[in-house]
Amino acid sequence: MEHTLPGRSPSLHQEEQPVSNGPASTVWQDAVVTASGIKTKMVKRANPSDSTSRSKKAREAREKKDSRKTDKKGQRNAETYPPLRPRHRPPPVKETDYNELPGPPLMTPIDESAEATQLFRFSADYLRNRRSFWYMPCVPAPLMPSIVYSYTEVPPYGPRINWHDMSPAVLFDKDGLTVTTDRGFRMARANVMLREGSWYFECKVLRGGGDQGGHVRVGLARREASQEGPVGSDGYSYGLRDQEGQKVHLSRPRPFMSESFGTGDVIGIHVHLPTLASQYPDKKVPHPFRHDRYPIRWKGQLAFELPDYAVSKAMDNLMDPVLNGKKAAEPPTLPGSFIKVYKNGKPMGTAFEDLYSFMPPNSTQNNKEESIDDGMLGYYPAVSVFRKGMIKFNFGPNFDASPEDGLLQDKKANVRAVHERFDEQIAEDVTWDIVDEVIYSEYDATEEAATGNAQANLKTKGIKTLLDD
Repeated sequence: MEHTLPGRSPSLHQEEQPVSNGPASTVWQDAVVTASGIKTKMVKRANPSDSTSRSKKAREAREKKDSRKTDKKGQRNAETYPPLRPRHRPPPVKETDYNELPGPPLMTPIDESAEATQLFRFSADYLRNRRSFWYMPCVPAPLMPSIVYSYTEVPPYGPRINWHDMSPAVLFDKDGLTVTTDRGFRMARANVMLREGSWYFECKVLRGGGDQGGHVRVGLARREASQEGPVGSDGYSYGLRDQEGQKVHLSRPRPFMSESFGTGDVIGIHVHLPTLASQYPDKKVPHPFRHDRYPIRWKGQLAFELPDYAVSKAMDNLMDPVLNGKKAAEPPTLPGSFIKVYKNGKPMGTAFEDLYSFMPPNSTQNNKEESIDDGMLGYYPAVSVFRKGMIKFNFGPNFDASPEDGLLQDKKANVRAVHERFDEQIAEDVTWDIVDEVIYSEYDATEEAATGNAQANLKTKGIKTLLDD
């Protein structure tokens, strides 16, 4: 968990603890996070500020040795690790942090007597993802003194819409599975991301297809996709609209199902993504992964604040097929990836193939000179609702309209319900917390020893100067 201190608004972080800046971290993590586990490769480097001649000589010898490494063709290998950045230590734990544990938003009931489902609107004081920042609830980790804080889930526990990651105009039920709105198109993303493998989830249309003026869209969206619009409105999301069953990407509807869907219909989504190892551009090394989290306190809420990923100019250019007389360049894709659609259990075909790649450098954090994977990159199940359109997620294991072609029973296809990804995602994060704690505890001990030696040397030098005088 390499910490950086992103820019902050004073009004948003007025309760934040001051942070003491230490010397640069000596640890860079290189890893592959897979559905079956996490493979890590830890690389330690001497801090450029090392004061002892022994560490300096060791560093010079190691760098000289690294420079001589060659590949099979005798050519020098390219540098595979980005430059190290300072590690900003988390603030110390406050006693109140143990009492003010993160929870769901304060829900205000909406008076909709005609609705079978009780709907709510959440408090304006709840932290919501916004341009430049992404929030994850956290708690003190007393058993991990080096990382100090760890990520936590909030009720209801399980796959659902992400309380931090939906438009404030979205209305929802207490389970976080049903969404609607009284405004124009607004989007909500799930709290699970899909990075590799084959997954399946359902969306049941409770009101759509023009019923009472309501419409819905279902699909997948990356973190860069706007919450204030429909799924499929940009290059970061892929959607299916209820009108004529059209598929939508880059705001361009295309024929697909040749039939609409609406109230009472169940739309199944089967998404397949290649392995993470195959997604990283440099096939010789695993992709760079780094926890980049810093805890903040805001109105009694404790959460990690992560630099979010920015909309790139290249993706913006795709919205205009011909820019300045030149055709916009297509971004890298994920060969073999696809999104297949089912309607009430019947296969409708493949809506999208070769989805755009989300792995750095195709996703870049705000205000960052380098591209990293913070562990939360991927495609998120997403829905959009329009003018009382209403839809409900179903992440399994019990589906309303299982695929009639036996997709979920096909062991060779190995398609899993998205609810399994929820537990897997938590396991990945816990594993990385343990890895971070081991690495940083060793680094902190080394740093403290170096600081103590430096202070002792200064004291000895001061006494010698006094004796000389």
